[in-house]
Amino acid sequence: MKYFGTDGIRGVVGKDLDRDLCYKVGLCLCKQFGKGVYVVGRDTRLSGKILQEGIVQGIVAGGGRVLCVGVLPTPGIAFLTREYKAQCGVVLSASHNPPNYNGIKIFDSKGAKPSESVECEIETLIGAYIRPQKNPGFVKHIRKARECYERHLMRVEVDLRGVHIVLDCAFGAASTFAKKVFEQKGAIVHSYHDKRQGGKINCQCGALYPACIQEFCKLCKADIGFAFDGDADRVVICAKNLSSSEEPYIVLDGDSVLYNLSRALPQNRLVVGTILNNTALETALDKDGKKLIRVAVGDKHIAHCMQQTGAMLGGEQSGHYILGTHATTGDGILTALMFLKATYRSGHCTYTLLDLLPQKSLSLYADKNVLQAKPLQALVAKWEALLQSKGRLVVRMSGTEPKIRISCEAESVSVIQECLQEFEDCVRHL
Repeated sequence: MKYFGTDGIRGVVGKDLDRDLCYKVGLCLCKQFGKGVYVVGRDTRLSGKILQEGIVQGIVAGGGRVLCVGVLPTPGIAFLTREYKAQCGVVLSASHNPPNYNGIKIFDSKGAKPSESVECEIETLIGAYIRPQKNPGFVKHIRKARECYERHLMRVEVDLRGVHIVLDCAFGAASTFAKKVFEQKGAIVHSYHDKRQGGKINCQCGALYPACIQEFCKLCKADIGFAFDGDADRVVICAKNLSSSEEPYIVLDGDSVLYNLSRALPQNRLVVGTILNNTALETALDKDGKKLIRVAVGDKHIAHCMQQTGAMLGGEQSGHYILGTHATTGDGILTALMFLKATYRSGHCTYTLLDLLPQKSLSLYADKNVLQAKPLQALVAKWEALLQSKGRLVVRMSGTEPKIRISCEAESVSVIQECLQEFEDCVRHL
């Protein structure tokens, strides 16, 4: 597709995404979903206001009634879309990408990300001329939207009195918001990078830089730390090291986080993951009488599979976790609360750490046509044959950046290094 990737429309502002495109998308959304209510919010990026104006004016021109909710985490928009019985929810955010990026995330009336077929229909509409309505819609600013989403999060029954928590808000949508939620649950909270400074969003902080939350935990001697990305739909967790005193805090891998969340939902027998989840997760779930279902990378694929199978939990290593008992999309703050509910007992975080098979990924800038190159296809065939049942290889194009991503899992680190080096040499040559 020309515009949509793994998670909505995303790109460099002024190059791939501008106000005019946002206007067209807004107009097309009304054509696709109808003339009802549209919830629109954004993260803290400097480009957010002007791009939001484009989206809003497009929706109004299409006859839609816009409810602007301001700066709010992406899962908050998904929740409010259902709460306000809207036709559609729209978030101006590029999630974990740097400040010069922005994007358009879309939710349907159920608060779910649209299927690829719906995205294709929207793309077709973007390429066609749509006449604005003679009777345009209107815009209303909702000042209590944040409090409404906050009340939703407070429904998680967990007592955090005396728990010392550190947050890294990545200068994003969780800023000035997340700290209050945990404090209302009784926690002692230190919050960093929590100003609405969109020019710094995700810059050497947040979920993509876990070393930061690790250092903050050491500095504050905290019980646990949570690092969010720019729109707070993902979280990385740092906890006290239960097995060694050499390193007092460790960053938990995404597979272990997903496994611990699964233990909080004993009746849920299906867990949805992706092709990248470690084999150790699959083995551990199997021992608990549960099954891991693998789908393509991207939380929208996880959400759709959960809808189809009735699974109440899904997630991927990057920090997106969907708790179907409470949400329709990844929610970093909600995940943090549920993780504490699952693991915090008598003043200690008693999590389970999986014994993962060695796994490493490589990302290289590349044209999307590189996947069709014969030398690359031959290399894929070679390593799939070499690994067979002793490992896994995943080669794919990123849905959010012009990069090819190669992931290798094997019993030996040296095998992984050899594999990735050959792929790096091949891609650079191409």
